[in-house]
Amino acid sequence: MELFPVATLLLLTVLSNSLSGGVHEHNMMMSDSPRNNRNHNRRTQEPGRPIHDCATNRRVCDNFHSDVMDALNQQITEELKASYTYRAMANYFARDDVGLPGFAKFFHESSEEEHKHAKMMMDYMVKRGGLLTLNDIPRPISQEWENGLEALREALNLEKFVNNKLLDLHWDAQQKNDPHLQDYLEGEFLTEQVDSIKELGTYITRLERIHSSPLAEYMFDKELDG
Repeated sequence: MELFPVATLLLLTVLSNSLSGGVHEHNMMMSDSPRNNRNHNRRTQEPGRPIHDCATNRRVCDNFHSDVMDALNQQITEELKASYTYRAMANYFARDDVGLPGFAKFFHESSEEEHKHAKMMMDYMVKRGGLLTLNDIPRPISQEWENGLEALREALNLEKFVNNKLLDLHWDAQQKNDPHLQDYLEGEFLTEQVDSIKELGTYITRLERIHSSPLAEYMFDKELDG
């Protein structure tokens, strides 16, 4: 009569251990399942949007990396250098012994445009809470040009150079996750650079076609002055 309770107790113990082992095995299988690992990785390992400390301690500064700020300062310098070069061209063609007011007008407007770009970037730097650093502006390499065609060719190379520096700045902003600066460059500068390059390329092609005519440069100058 006493064996029955003992046998029952042993049976219950075996069943309990079996159930515990099954639950443990089930939990191990669930932890190793691809779905569970994917969810876990999403929570703990998947990187989020990189957040950068600001380059300055100004109150309005937010997500403005020091590398991007330095690149923007350099771009301001390039815009001012371009403006300086165009100013030299405008003054040259306005001289009495050159007498091409159309070219002078065109390059004067180009100088003003580049200066405006630099001013816009300065204002943007202040708006973002960055530190504006004005660098030295060297004098233009050339002070005189053989003719308008030579000046236009130099202007085209200059516009391509400035455009590539803008693309570098855009890339820096992308690498530091600064979508606001990317959008600003795309909306205010990049399209205009493409238009300027196209315009200069067209002018050069037209002048090259008629360059052998003595009146070609004069007639083209009149068109620019119109």
